Amino acid sequence: MKHRIDPGTNLRHQTARAYTDGTCHNNEKANAQCDSGIWFGPNDPRNKSTKVPENDQSNQIGELVAVIEAVQTLPTFSPLEIHTDSKYAIYELTTHLPHWEDIGWITVQNAALFQKAAFLLRHRSTTTQFKWVKGHNSDLGNKESDKLTKEGASKANPDALDLQVPIEFDFRGAKLSTLSQALAY
Repeated sequence: MKHRIDPGTNLRHQTARAYTDGTCHNNEKANAQCDSGIWFGPNDPRNKSTKVPENDQSNQIGELVAVIEAVQTLPTFSPLEIHTDSKYAIYELTTHLPHWEDIGWITVQNAALFQKAAFLLRHRSTTTQFKWVKGHNSDLGNKESDKLTKEGASKANPDALDLQVPIEFDFRGAKLSTLSQALAY
């Protein structure tokens, strides 16, 4: 039996649930390699594993790349719930962004990733929610996104990662009202 969508159904308001995870093998060593996984559901074509490029590699970078790629996967008008075991990603993205923008991203660790995430989140026309899930527990989505990080690790070459933001969003320099002597130095 074929399933059809009723033309009266408004798909724009269905919330997508993405489970994200990141990992880093040999964390804090010269040969470190981080990977990301995004899982939307069984056999979902949006499921993705990523071998993260670049020189700086850490668990936090793997987690942030997963969030960025989950947000990029959906149209900006689709509500999104991101389920992650990364308190770091949730806390930093929901608490510090306005301050970091005010100081022009000066001294912000992983600034390029946070700036890309901020751009993507601010340009969504609907809600994006973050939900913390306990890692390595019984949560199916967390287990599946973790499996996808392992697939990323098995890739021969890193995936391309576009961290460009439009020039009008590329804030440079701190606002004078937020500039402290310590920041100026």
